[in-house]
Amino acid sequence: IRGGAPVQNRMLLDGMTLFNAFHSIGFFSVFETDIIRSADVYTGGFSAQYGGRSSAVVDIKTREGNKKRFSGMINVNPFVVKGVFEGPIIKLSEDNGSSLSFLMTVKHSYLKETSPLLYSYANEGGVLPYNFTDGHAKISYNASNGSRINAFGFYHSDDVRFPGLATYNWNSGGGGMDFRIVPSGAQFVLNGTLAGSFYDAEFNEEGASSKVRRSGVGSFNANLNFSYYMPKSRVMNFGFEVNSMSTYFEYSTNNDVSITQGDK
Repeated sequence: IRGGAPVQNRMLLDGMTLFNAFHSIGFFSVFETDIIRSADVYTGGFSAQYGGRSSAVVDIKTREGNKKRFSGMINVNPFVVKGVFEGPIIKLSEDNGSSLSFLMTVKHSYLKETSPLLYSYANEGGVLPYNFTDGHAKISYNASNGSRINAFGFYHSDDVRFPGLATYNWNSGGGGMDFRIVPSGAQFVLNGTLAGSFYDAEFNEEGASSKVRRSGVGSFNANLNFSYYMPKSRVMNFGFEVNSMSTYFEYSTNNDVSITQGDK
């Protein structure tokens, strides 16, 4: 947050705004690459659908779950354990082509437990105090005529503790839905998104637990878009979007003076 307002870069995950893409240790992303369908990066010159931004846009879409069979993967390494699970709730029908499927991922670090044994040279005391947890979930319904609806959500958390010094924690989460409607015999497609997300961070020095140092930001966005198909493969896109952003800041000085600021 700069100058009391969010920076103008925008990172989107299935239409939800992400405020922090990395964990505290630095080289672990909150994204699970096994579920990413596409990632579009616009450094400039992006279209009106990303209006209100003055810098880069990163738009990430996750894939849908397997429509025909259940599958899963568990991955374990010295830093984290993660799992990816997917499958049909209602299997893809060969008769009408409709389906209902799910996709979920969970990732958790246990570096605090493994570092004394494997990375004792990296820090005084032999403990790397970085713990984090990620979770993503998505449910997708696809109709036979190309219409679809997705419901999704995510949660990320970091817990960093330096014994005798300080603790730093942040939590991020969000949820929403998107849809696409293809009317029979019509020359247009209707799609939209309804999503919200938040990011909260808290810092406390050891021995000063009563001192509150906390900040956060939240967003909500809704949009409705139309794509009208004209002759000669021409398409006209139009729609509208509503955005809401809120921020807050809470700080206590060493003289117990409380400073609070909130804005929308």
